[in-house]
Amino acid sequence: MNKVYVFCPAKIVSGGPEALHQLVDAINYLSGDAYIVYTRNNLISERKETTPARYKRYNTPAATGSAIDDSGQNFFVVPESMPNLLDAVKHGVKCLWWLSVGFKKEDYDYQGLNDIIHLYQSEHARTFVTVHINPQRIYGLSDYVLIERLKPVRKEDKIALVERKLESSLKPIVDHIKTHYKVKVIKGLSRMRLGYLLSKTKVLFDFGTHPGKDRLPREAALYDNVILTSSFGASSNQIDVPIPAKYKVSKATTIEEINALLDHCLSSHEQNLSDFEFYKKGIQKEKHVFFTEVNSVFELRNSDDAIKDLTESHQVAGSSFSERLMESTVLLYCRRIIEYIRIKVFNN
Repeated sequence: MNKVYVFCPAKIVSGGPEALHQLVDAINYLSGDAYIVYTRNNLISERKETTPARYKRYNTPAATGSAIDDSGQNFFVVPESMPNLLDAVKHGVKCLWWLSVGFKKEDYDYQGLNDIIHLYQSEHARTFVTVHINPQRIYGLSDYVLIERLKPVRKEDKIALVERKLESSLKPIVDHIKTHYKVKVIKGLSRMRLGYLLSKTKVLFDFGTHPGKDRLPREAALYDNVILTSSFGASSNQIDVPIPAKYKVSKATTIEEINALLDHCLSSHEQNLSDFEFYKKGIQKEKHVFFTEVNSVFELRNSDDAIKDLTESHQVAGSSFSERLMESTVLLYCRRIIEYIRIKVFNN
């Protein structure tokens, strides 16, 4: 059986690393043989790394550099941000997974990789890779989102805000919204705390650059939030973010138009949710789509009926107490201080 090695930066908790852990978990659940390989500073780590608490719910056995088998038809998957790791692969099948298009093109000759397998998480990435690299082999490999199953709570006239990757031209609008509306900023939350926040808000606005098909808008939609995004990156097309155009804000959108839209979203929340039914149905099918893609790309040979059954039986645990503790705001702050001291003082 072919092995699959998936490279992932250690100790990073964000959408990209979660997708990398989901891939290893899916391959193993579909009777494959996959391993997570942690990296530090774009180099394979030779020491045993601790899996972040959020990812311990997945079946992701780890392999260090010395345990990697570079032979036969074993697969080596790296995110687009670390293409240099493929240079060391001499005999295996090289795969570059485009989880975003937010990298610096001048840092690496991506066009020299047109003969390897390219995988794309979003239509935005597929378009970019097809136009700029013209690969010989390119296949879809998406991801899926998880939400906490919480007791129903009453929605409030509050807005959830994503400030990460904020598109600079829309910052005045964001500042205005924060001043004139009840806003809850999403930052450093465990999955359970995020779920609790999104279960109470009525609107999520994410005016970021959307280098990939971001998780937060999809998660918020499953918690019955009206979604407002920018019209940049993956959000610029109707495949990655298939919501009505009126909910996508551009540089030309005025503050007056935003006020009118937000007021309507809050006052007619239930009515507006009907505009997101198509989007939500697609999100709810993501795991099955992902498992089907994984089965095809990595030649796992499960039948369509078997994939359907496996998708339905696949269960991922909710947040544990240790996860909520490890991702608490205070502890995250302390860990950042310790990491800073370790790097700056001990140079380790």
